[in-house]
Amino acid sequence: SRNISFCFFFLMIRRPPRSTLFPYTTLFRSIAYQELDFPFDSAIEIDFKPLWGLEDSSPHYLIDIISGNNPEMNRITLYIQNSYLKYSIYNMDGITEHGIKFDLKNSPLWSQNSFNKIVIGWISKKDEMFIILNENTINKVVGDINLNMPNSKLYLGSSIFGEHQANGYFDNLRVWNPTIHYGSMTVNASLLSIKGYIR
Repeated sequence: SRNISFCFFFLMIRRPPRSTLFPYTTLFRSIAYQELDFPFDSAIEIDFKPLWGLEDSSPHYLIDIISGNNPEMNRITLYIQNSYLKYSIYNMDGITEHGIKFDLKNSPLWSQNSFNKIVIGWISKKDEMFIILNENTINKVVGDINLNMPNSKLYLGSSIFGEHQANGYFDNLRVWNPTIHYGSMTVNASLLSIKGYIR
């Protein structure tokens, strides 16, 4: 049997050595963490390796976060579909959506056969959201980022509805409040203290 340990103090998941990793969806339908309070500036980091090709037309949700019960507001999503990596923020007004869409097809930044480090985050004071893909920053300054994210739920490997499975390998998950330094990108300090559970 495989040994799995979870350290929820700073929301970091450790899997067995990569040679013995199992497909995420063969073990869990999804994994959810609740009671997360996201501040105005935050970042989420994962390592992910897909078990499907970029030509797959089905959406594969890596991260889906929501505060409250309305899927049109106070929500953050990250998924891959039709070779595009799509990161969206749904403001608290239930109307405004901000997004970054990046084509992974033929991109030297994406590895199909090994783990990819993906960081998503937002800086409300600068009205900026960003993706860092394998230490390369793809950022986009948008309009007003206005989120209210107390007592949020973070779904890893599916949408908030438990569908559109990631169908791949996850190695680490970190939630930052934040300080991440990649190239010219600097995003702020200290780790979130959280509670979590597996569903």
